[in-house]
Amino acid sequence: MEKLKHHQATGWDVLVLSFFAVMITFHPFYLHGELNFFELGIYLPGINALLDGAVPYRDFFHLRGPLELYVPAFFMSLLGENVAILTTYFYIGSVITLLIAIGIAQGIFRTRFILYLMVPVLIGRTFPRVAFTYWGGMRYALGLLAIFFAVYFFQRKKYRWIVYSGIVTTLAWLTSIEIGVCALAAISIACVMGWFFKVYNSHFIIRAIGMYVLGIAMIAVPYCVYLAKMRALGEYIESTWAVVTQLTKIFPDRLLENYPGTLGEILSAMLPWGNYFKLLTPAYCFLFLAVYTAIKIRRKAFDQRLLAVLCVGAYGAIMYMTAFRKLMASQFEMALQPEKIILFFMLEEAFLLLWGQRSWIRMSLVRRPDRFDQWKLAGIYFLIFGLVISSVNYALMRYDRRFFAFQYIKSVVLGQDTRRLYPLVNQKSERMRLSRLKGIVVPSWQAEDFKQLTDFFEQNTPPGETVLMYPEVGLYSFIIDRPFVGRFPMATFSWIGGWHREFMEDLLVARPRFAVLSKDPGPTFEKAYFKIPSNKQHYEEAMRYIHDYYVAVDSTPSLVIYRRKTP
Repeated sequence: MEKLKHHQATGWDVLVLSFFAVMITFHPFYLHGELNFFELGIYLPGINALLDGAVPYRDFFHLRGPLELYVPAFFMSLLGENVAILTTYFYIGSVITLLIAIGIAQGIFRTRFILYLMVPVLIGRTFPRVAFTYWGGMRYALGLLAIFFAVYFFQRKKYRWIVYSGIVTTLAWLTSIEIGVCALAAISIACVMGWFFKVYNSHFIIRAIGMYVLGIAMIAVPYCVYLAKMRALGEYIESTWAVVTQLTKIFPDRLLENYPGTLGEILSAMLPWGNYFKLLTPAYCFLFLAVYTAIKIRRKAFDQRLLAVLCVGAYGAIMYMTAFRKLMASQFEMALQPEKIILFFMLEEAFLLLWGQRSWIRMSLVRRPDRFDQWKLAGIYFLIFGLVISSVNYALMRYDRRFFAFQYIKSVVLGQDTRRLYPLVNQKSERMRLSRLKGIVVPSWQAEDFKQLTDFFEQNTPPGETVLMYPEVGLYSFIIDRPFVGRFPMATFSWIGGWHREFMEDLLVARPRFAVLSKDPGPTFEKAYFKIPSNKQHYEEAMRYIHDYYVAVDSTPSLVIYRRKTP
């Protein structure tokens, strides 16, 4: 180990690689493109309600944790209420996940050589280059940050790191329950293994767990007191439990592509001839880590470094399993960030083994030339060369297909036209001037949606008048700055916890003068949502009510505006 110290990455290496991560993911036109009305609709109506003084869960439902709304709402209160604030927040959060992953890898890798090979692959494979402006972001960064602090604790044995980990675990939990649970489970597993395999004594582990719980309590207790004071604690617990237990049952996203769902389907898909084999290869990485750990345990070589690696591995394995609800989506790519760290950890172990054999063979050849040893030495160099070439080539291929910065530089060097790389270059687009969309460039048809809808409601409704948005067009509540009906800015979310009756009762009481509906709600309803009979019943009941009591009075390219019939 002492011989490897001068090969270990330093803070300067992390700084260089972090700069590379920022530059390769740089996209000056990230505010150009069609807005994803579903994903942004999860956040923006709730942010609008929050800015108007509403309390999450009591006054409105939110799919994940409240920090997903509090933080962008805070920035909007400072910088202005604009969709661009939220998209920038997601963009920055997505880049931060990469920087934290680099920090974790530096803490467990023994050579800068492997770290420099890993980072380009990590970025090329896991940066959500399609969804980085409207999805994920900071919630994944917080999960990795909790693991980062835990890794430092297991290696340095300073209790302040595990307290920090507990604090950030709670922040992750309050941003996304899924990420919080993954971090909590991974760190707990690592603590138990550290005690069971006598890496640390029981007194140290018990105190570590106590400090971790203290960190959790420092955030969780004050927030629970706040919710209780606001009469929202029960609603928060109810909403969280419903999402955890019912979300994938009510919205079976895997049916959209018929992904393997049962254990048997997953195991059969892991075979090389399975249709989804390439998506299930990460499972082998975790299996190899388990075998490697078993060998270390048998040799009584289970140490602090391996415990830190297992913490990362447990976090990655749990995230990977939760991603099976929707393979090939963005959450699957983000689940591969810890997996890529583990993959290159295993490659580093193989590299160090080969490098040690290389040194032994070279000394042997000095004493006595041997053709077989020469072939073994050539084989070692070939394997190391193959690792370098495959890693670099894979990263370059991903960058060439997916990353604006790389494509732009390549086009400039080759003297090619760079305009073809700009978003919306092949369709009519428009820069928005509406206050809540200012600076964003969208396709012309979507610009007409926004302008016509805003003009209609500015002319026909006063500020503060409730407007029904149905079924999944909650984004427009933020655009027109009008409250939504009841607690559900996205009406379909009322199906999750059996709250459809509440939504209909709120609709009957509110009797909004206007309703906005999608001309086409999209293929998701027929392919997945309506596979659950109750979903179709709820949808049809709401549509019958709208058709019975409302009449179409205007339309935009993708929406229809309804007015309540005169009694």
